[in-house]
Amino acid sequence: MIVRASYHKVLGRWSCVSLGASANAFWIAKAESGSQNTPMSSQASGLRVASVIFALFAIGHVVRLVKQAQVTVGTYQVPMWASVVALIIAAILSTWMWRLSSSQG
Repeated sequence: MIVRASYHKVLGRWSCVSLGASANAFWIAKAESGSQNTPMSSQASGLRVASVIFALFAIGHVVRLVKQAQVTVGTYQVPMWASVVALIIAAILSTWMWRLSSSQG
C-alpha cells in the first residue's frame, strides 16, 4: 500500500492519503516501463508546439507590416520597426525550435 503525504499551506497541517493496491500496481508498472516518453509528453512535441506558436506570431507581424496597421497602446503608437524586430526574433525562434525538434524526433 502506498501512502501519500502532503502539506496544506492554508490549513498549516499535513495530511496523509492511502492510495491502495491499485496505485501501487500503477507505480510498479510505471517503473518497469522505463523512461520512455509517450508521444504526448516528448520534448520534440513540445518544441514543435512552441515553434508553431512563434510562427503564428511572425505571421501576425508580417500581416501588420503588409497592411500598415497602426497599433496603439494607451496613448502610445507602436512604431512599425518594432514589428520588424519582433518578426525577426519570432522567425528565428520558430526555425530554431523546429530544427531542434526534428533532430530529437
